[in-house]
Amino acid sequence: MTGKGTVDDATKALIQQNGWGFYEHSERPQIGKFQDKRPGELSPEDSCPVWDLITGTYRGQEFFSYVQRESDGDGDISTDSSLWRYTGLRTPGWHPRTLLTRADFFLKLARVFGVRGVRFDDPEFTKVFQLTSTDTEVASATFSPDVRRWLLADGRARKQDVRILRDEMIVYDFLRGKGLAPDRLLADLDFLVDLRERLPAGVWR
Repeated sequence: MTGKGTVDDATKALIQQNGWGFYEHSERPQIGKFQDKRPGELSPEDSCPVWDLITGTYRGQEFFSYVQRESDGDGDISTDSSLWRYTGLRTPGWHPRTLLTRADFFLKLARVFGVRGVRFDDPEFTKVFQLTSTDTEVASATFSPDVRRWLLADGRARKQDVRILRDEMIVYDFLRGKGLAPDRLLADLDFLVDLRERLPAGVWR
């Protein structure tokens, strides 16, 4: 199988310059399925196709970036042609499924089964962001007061959602026909590393 052509020539040059890996086709666990399995519990049957996979190390952190079809609410692959790019870091350990999104009326109405909103006595934060998790206690510890203040002050956090699940922390975006330029990849990685460095060490299992 060939790739989706979502990585432009400049990004391919960046990959070669840094000695990163690039694979037009590979397989990974579906992003919307098996979310609460620990990494060692995943089997080959849990994987599905991904395209234009980039792997490597950036600022001392192991990262990946790939294209995958969106899934429905049950984690099954959608039959439409919508493609999303997921860019993420490996984390030091397992973490319950947690999603940080920009506060939105429709998101407040649409709760995923088994995922609960995390309540903070922090009106400024909850006006801008919404945090949901399968373990609200761990999620609350992860997004400590210091982390929440940093997110409010950093304009990048208001432009994308963050998903932490299993041993990965991910940002994602609907492709809409866009390729992956070097500045976009590096911007996503810089944001993820900056956030990862601020998260408390004790939240990984």
